Amino acid sequence: MSIINSSALPSLLKNHYILLRHGQSKANVAGVVVSKPENGCAPASLTGFSPGSCDDNGGWGLTELGKEQAKNAARNILEYLLTSHRISGDTPEPSREPDLVLKIYTSPFSRALETASIVHDYFSNYIQGSEGDLTSANAPRHIVLCPTVTTVQDLRERNFGIYEFKTSRESYNKVWELDNAIECRDEDDGYDDILKRYIEVEVENCQQVQARMCGVVRKIELNFDFKETENIGQEDPERITDGRRETGSKNEPTESVAILVGHGDPLKILQASFEGMKPTAHRKLSYLGNAEWRFF
Repeated sequence: MSIINSSALPSLLKNHYILLRHGQSKANVAGVVVSKPENGCAPASLTGFSPGSCDDNGGWGLTELGKEQAKNAARNILEYLLTSHRISGDTPEPSREPDLVLKIYTSPFSRALETASIVHDYFSNYIQGSEGDLTSANAPRHIVLCPTVTTVQDLRERNFGIYEFKTSRESYNKVWELDNAIECRDEDDGYDDILKRYIEVEVENCQQVQARMCGVVRKIELNFDFKETENIGQEDPERITDGRRETGSKNEPTESVAILVGHGDPLKILQASFEGMKPTAHRKLSYLGNAEWRFF
């Protein structure tokens, strides 16, 4: 259980969270901003989609390097979860570590969906014993994986408004200047003027992003359903009920991890909330590169 010092999140969290940014995307390579769902999501997931608004494959998805980055991230996350002592910080039993229940949630944007799918496939292959030198046979803890990836609209990219399809470096810097400016202001010292500037350029401000990202965490805390999980590839899957694994007459404790796959600014704004910082302070946090992740 994690203790959080933020009014935007519950003070005690039942689950642990991994914030994973998507792998390198075609938009990253092109150096353009793709922040609106009608441009960043695959055509099949949209109503009124305009084919001219995205790349040839729809949604500005991952590059080949981005796919490799996602797979490497999956391996690193799995190794961390398998080799770390009990992630709650409690003293583990000498015999074995608690089971881990994993569930993946993702932004609807193609670059995030593809990343989440690659990570899920890697975990599934591990459980089935077909992922290279990582095998589950002698692992110190049992991995239980939800069989599906859950798409959550509120994990989407930050809306960069009028800067859509503009040069990314210049556009992001203009928005981050606003973030930095409002971070330094009191509510009676030009604060409202900067908020109006966000509206003028049609950009989602940090408080708006924080509200929806923290809302996702609050919903997961209420609705993480262990009964939806299963041991993929096992002939006789063990049932998960009320946070405990049923194996005949013996119940062993579990720890649950929600992996949130998304985008740089929204994930860092959520990270700021986990660390008890104001959302406008996200620029003070270390850069979150492609397929990099944070654990809470």
